[in-house]
Amino acid sequence: MKYIILLFVLFCTLPGFSQDKSIGVNAGLVDTGGIEGGMGFNMEFYYEKEFLKNLNYGINFGIANHNNFPEGFEPVNNYVNGVPALIDEEIRNLAFVESFNYRFQKYNVEYSQLYLKYSPNLNILGFKVHTLLGLMLINVESTAFGLAQWKIVNDRVDSYTPRYSFSSSTEMGAVFGVGINRQIVPDLHFSLNGKYNGQFNYSNIEYEFLTLNMGLSKRF
Repeated sequence: MKYIILLFVLFCTLPGFSQDKSIGVNAGLVDTGGIEGGMGFNMEFYYEKEFLKNLNYGINFGIANHNNFPEGFEPVNNYVNGVPALIDEEIRNLAFVESFNYRFQKYNVEYSQLYLKYSPNLNILGFKVHTLLGLMLINVESTAFGLAQWKIVNDRVDSYTPRYSFSSSTEMGAVFGVGINRQIVPDLHFSLNGKYNGQFNYSNIEYEFLTLNMGLSKRF
């Protein structure tokens, strides 16, 4: 969190040659395919200043999460072999092929991005097009569950050893995005945005994710 605060302070010291500023919020979906996950929820809050004509710089704070753990993993009083009794029963009913794919992931992602956004004089069906490029600071906390080893009898799991894993990392990365926006009423704009977010440290498995969101911004 202290690095995100430093990023915000840096942004506030940057000059702006125009009084055109905007604040906004976006919400939508995150595809954590690059984090061995799936679809999840994403939300961003951002602040932008006009730097030159058609060129803004901005900062945002975002969260994204994905969780495909079944409800049976919620804390209970009755545990068997290190898992809730309901999950133990489910595991012992797995067929041989099913046992290889019995794994779940949960990711909580927090990030901040400092970026430049360029809006060329290009309109599509009344929407203005923009692109952005910037740097990102991302923190990922992950939890995963799977079977470390198991024994099959009569095509069913007879015994097994569960495996939990936990990790947390903070990395630098880059962001590239494209989007469209349109004025709804004076000083209020609607936008639709898609972004690719990748970490510089590709040795870390949690290295990339995609976001697709829409939102509103207020200019002042």
